[in-house]
Amino acid sequence: MNYSAIAISTRPELLESLGREIDALPWAEVYHTDEQGRMIVVIEGNTTGLEVERLKELKAMEGVGFAEMVVHYFGEEKIPEVGMAPDEIPEYLNDDEAATRANHYQRLKAMSNY
Repeated sequence: MNYSAIAISTRPELLESLGREIDALPWAEVYHTDEQGRMIVVIEGNTTGLEVERLKELKAMEGVGFAEMVVHYFGEEKIPEVGMAPDEIPEYLNDDEAATRANHYQRLKAMSNY
């Protein structure tokens, strides 16, 4: 499970009703509020993609002036394996004399045993 802290701001007079609306969501909990209309909301999701969708949902709520992810915790989400076999790497990336010598791949290659 992944967890994220979302900073939200609203008008102070909307803070209480917006907080109740957010707390009613099964995947969100208002963790902290202040008198200026700011709150910290903790959301959860099985994937980061789901959390992003939930953040978008919070941003679209009536009365939300600002909502951004400020902290994220990766649980046990299975990250898809991405990569390529050494023989699939374009030849120019392995050319140490090429004008693109300073590219990111070549710097990583120089620092590893790959």
